[in-house]
Amino acid sequence: DYCADHLSGSGGHKGASGMRIKPGKVSDFYMSVIDYSETIPVVQEQEIVADLYLDISDIPLIYEDYISMAPFGQRFRKPIFVSEFKINKLTSLGQTGTHAKFTNKGIDCMGFGMMSKLDKYETGTTIRSTYEIESPGKVILRHIYNDD
Repeated sequence: DYCADHLSGSGGHKGASGMRIKPGKVSDFYMSVIDYSETIPVVQEQEIVADLYLDISDIPLIYEDYISMAPFGQRFRKPIFVSEFKINKLTSLGQTGTHAKFTNKGIDCMGFGMMSKLDKYETGTTIRSTYEIESPGKVILRHIYNDD
């Protein structure tokens, strides 16, 4: 509604949206989005949103039960877990080096677009992160929650 004056149509559903911007109104629409974004309060505290705390060494033990809940999708999303991870031998991946990988307790921990967040920690630092289980030996990090 905040930018509705600049649109000639919109639609979509819970998983997607679309819109048509009126001819000559792209700049006005853009400025309306910027103005609206400035009205959104900044959250200072990090709230951890996860389905379950899990020790990462338990991932291989629960994997078969976990995968039996599939298929995952829009109406039944993958569970989000939270664990403590010790950063060991951090490696940058991707053409631009923005992705990160380290292994902890035999589990490969991948963070897409997270190298800039993880490379500030020294080897051996313990972090808390939410993640999705990809396989018995691999997780995809979602968000890092530390006190600093």
